[in-house]
Amino acid sequence: MGDSGLEMGFKDHGHGKRTALLAGGTGAVGDELLQLLVASVIFDRIHCIGRRTIKGSSEKVVQHVIDFETLEDFSPEDPIDDVFCTLGSTIQTAGSAAAFRRVDYDYVLKLGGMAKHLNASFSVVSSIGASTHATSLYLRTKGEMEQALQALGLRSLRIFRPSLLQGSLRRSDFRLKEVLSGAALAVLGPLFFHGAFRKYRSICPAQVARAMYESGRHDTTATSIVESDVIQRF
Repeated sequence: MGDSGLEMGFKDHGHGKRTALLAGGTGAVGDELLQLLVASVIFDRIHCIGRRTIKGSSEKVVQHVIDFETLEDFSPEDPIDDVFCTLGSTIQTAGSAAAFRRVDYDYVLKLGGMAKHLNASFSVVSSIGASTHATSLYLRTKGEMEQALQALGLRSLRIFRPSLLQGSLRRSDFRLKEVLSGAALAVLGPLFFHGAFRKYRSICPAQVARAMYESGRHDTTATSIVESDVIQRF
């Protein structure tokens, strides 16, 4: 399908129930995605990997507390159909540019390598404006991450590029730039409903999770780059 975005109508796998692996299940998007996977009649087992356990989890969920530095030592006991990565940080949260890159590039690439080894599809959250030529460290890192994942030759790669995630003021990892952007979007909101600016509208984590979940229900053997305006249709 190339990188023209997510198209609906792909043929479902015919081998019955699916097993997912989710990294980042405690984050805003990851939490929403986990709820969808748990409620799904398609996925009957979800392996969650992270630095801490998730409270109130379902019997469908198998939790693994791991150190992402040694991710290559982890091996799920089940065959995995789909790997979902919602990992993400900021320089402020990570503590330094190097620590931020370790999460948003190194760990994500390790997960991509795991998906390659498992012959699983790989779905990952990136960002609108991601580019290897961006002046912003955040967007440049996301662009380099996308480029490195595509070079892995994954069976199926789905990259989601959401705009500003709604709910910044309620998140524990308060992000000044997101709050300022959110205020601007609130004032300029009507301008973002049409034309080329449509994809810059803020988006709720549940919409991103829904797009990732729906894509996981279908079998594709290509790279899909799903821009924020397409994510908003879910």
